[in-house]
Amino acid sequence: MIHPYKLKSNPAEIIPAVILCALSVIICLNPFKDILNLTEICFYIALIFAFVMFFIRRNKFDLSEPLRLPFLLFVLWAIASIAWAVEWKNTLHDLYPRLIKFIILYYLLILVVNTRRHFIYLVYILIASTSLFALGSLLYVYCIQVNSLLFQLTLDHISANHIGEICLFAALLSVIALSFAEKWPQRIALVLCFSSNLIAILLTYSRSSLLALAIGTCVLIYFSKFKKTFAVAFSIILVSVIFLANTDSMFKAKLSSTAIFQEARIAIFATALEMIKDRPLNGFGFDAKVFGNNMVKYNQRLSPKYSFPQIGHTHNVFLDITIRLGLIGLGLFLFILFRVFKMARELINAGEDAFIHKWGAGLTACLVAILVAGLFENILAKRISMILYITIAMITILWKLHRLETHNSL
Repeated sequence: MIHPYKLKSNPAEIIPAVILCALSVIICLNPFKDILNLTEICFYIALIFAFVMFFIRRNKFDLSEPLRLPFLLFVLWAIASIAWAVEWKNTLHDLYPRLIKFIILYYLLILVVNTRRHFIYLVYILIASTSLFALGSLLYVYCIQVNSLLFQLTLDHISANHIGEICLFAALLSVIALSFAEKWPQRIALVLCFSSNLIAILLTYSRSSLLALAIGTCVLIYFSKFKKTFAVAFSIILVSVIFLANTDSMFKAKLSSTAIFQEARIAIFATALEMIKDRPLNGFGFDAKVFGNNMVKYNQRLSPKYSFPQIGHTHNVFLDITIRLGLIGLGLFLFILFRVFKMARELINAGEDAFIHKWGAGLTACLVAILVAGLFENILAKRISMILYITIAMITILWKLHRLETHNSL
């Protein structure tokens, strides 16, 4: 793949390329096991070069975008939660790697991804790395380890549900990119990428990932004016699910009414609500382990039918944030999402520009899919959080491109 920057001897031209290369490594390695803290090294290389870029540029870059205020308020409230946190050391420890660092990543992305060429480069990096991860996982689990296809796709360093959430993002991106592809080699490559990610999702037996993928595809079909490719993708997903439901005993059992209504998540949600009653406004502190450390105490308040083995998280992003930061923190998180969807609506309504409109609809579908998965899973885990913030960054990048191009055409 050709790098989106044409390098020159001018440092002002080289530095953005270095930052983008470092970010590319971080994005590529996100699904994989980190080697020698390479992602950490690349993150700080990108950050240092961003500071250098800021001081050597005569015209300072524009970081104005609608998320400055909601991000600032959310971060300040999370920092303030140290004062009333149940475990203030855990809260202090989690603030930087689980929140501030992702917001920095967001700003680094919108700093250097500032043309359509850069944007497409980012898309293909995401598709290629995740598809390799999906394909590698399938080969390792079912060919090297020689497991039956009835064996749930899972790895030592990542759960089946998280594999599904990572792959659903790349599957949706593949479908959107396929609708733009004009040459057959590119189409074949994107179909293979979509197929490897879809097969990985199916073999995780993750109901939340499949539901998220189906709803994300429906959003694509509804909002996009170019429906043919997306309708075909939805049909493939639906046929795959029906086929598995009729041939695979494990998948059939997971879809049964007994499995759904006796789901442990009901007991988990009830316990989470019990915790929220104790600290409704300010929460327990921005501590990723706060639910797991306190769930036994609050679960004992409920009927024995709601008992379940100890678990580390709520399986719901909105309950998780409310427990950690209270209803005020949840309101600030919803404020962030409101601003993001407001940008997305502007992109979808840009019907005269097929690139902006289709990618606006596509990224809206990706964000909806991630949030749907977040209703049943922990999307604040590091790998999935990165995907969430990358999606938000891509919507912002597209919004800024649209605003800039509209302004220049006047």
